[in-house]
Amino acid sequence: LIDEALTLVAAGSDTVGNACNIGTFYALKYPSIHQKLKKELDEAWPDKDRPMSYTALEKLPYLTAFIREALRFSLGLMHPPPRVVGLSTPEIGGLKIPPGTVVGMSVKFLHTNPDVFPDPYNFNPDRWIVKDTSRLLLDLAPFSKGLRMW
Repeated sequence: LIDEALTLVAAGSDTVGNACNIGTFYALKYPSIHQKLKKELDEAWPDKDRPMSYTALEKLPYLTAFIREALRFSLGLMHPPPRVVGLSTPEIGGLKIPPGTVVGMSVKFLHTNPDVFPDPYNFNPDRWIVKDTSRLLLDLAPFSKGLRMW
């Protein structure tokens, strides 16, 4: 129970704080990114004296793309989360993995796969401004996937 509580505290503060730092860094490093964010927010939020709703923020395409790219770069988990192979024998990279085998893969390899994210070490929110982001989202796992996904 204590382990679960510590995991939630770390996941809710450390990883989010790191993603915010990375996003801020790149928004300040690249004026074009800063300008696109500012323009989109200015247009969507005309009355700065009133708070903007979360629902309205979630509908901003460039802000969403920017957040996803910051999450892709932030690498919250550095070590591979262990997973145990189930009763079926899957194939990973052409190898048949026996049931009960512990496997893992670092999120860094997932987030920097050039087959999914061309030029993976370039911070580019525009990569998320496409009609179908399902393939990109499949390989985005800033907070892990599997049992801890909810």
